[in-house]
Amino acid sequence: MSWSKVFTAIKGAVSETGETIADNQAIRIMDQELREASTEIDKAKTELTSIMAKRKGNARKVDELGKKIAEHEKFAAEALDKNDEDLARNICERIGSFDEQLEIEKSLLQSFTTSEQSLKANLKKAEARLKQLKQQQDVLKATEAVQKVQSNVASRFPVRRPKWVMPWILWTGLKSANKNDRTVFPRPKNWPKKPAVMI
Repeated sequence: MSWSKVFTAIKGAVSETGETIADNQAIRIMDQELREASTEIDKAKTELTSIMAKRKGNARKVDELGKKIAEHEKFAAEALDKNDEDLARNICERIGSFDEQLEIEKSLLQSFTTSEQSLKANLKKAEARLKQLKQQQDVLKATEAVQKVQSNVASRFPVRRPKWVMPWILWTGLKSANKNDRTVFPRPKNWPKKPAVMI
């Protein structure tokens, strides 16, 4: 499992959130990156399940070997009590073999336990980050939808103004700009006092 790929995908998605929504590629790229990150997290969960199963199996072996060693130590003590040194020696050799196996299994158990803990911690962080990015994705898509609606409305219902609106604006502008000037700027005939805006 490559965690760098997970966080690379997440980092790529984060960078897209800062881009303008006008670029339609941004959301599609974010969708792709989130899908890849989700796939990697699913793979990590499968790997975690496998590691947990191995760790449990290894723990059982450690427990069994410990019991065997304790059992054979009793046998060796009984053989010595009976002055059967050859039997005691053979039992001790077996105990030595069990000890070697036990050390190997303990080392594997420690490795599996460390891997399991590390993978759980990374999964927790990745899932929290992925959840946050999905929320950002929802915001981006909602914003894009609003912009599409606004664009459609603007294209279907353009603003229309009567021909006299611009001359009216020019006339009122000249009038207000020359309050101290006695020059008269008469209002043209047939112009409404307050022109209405036509949509």
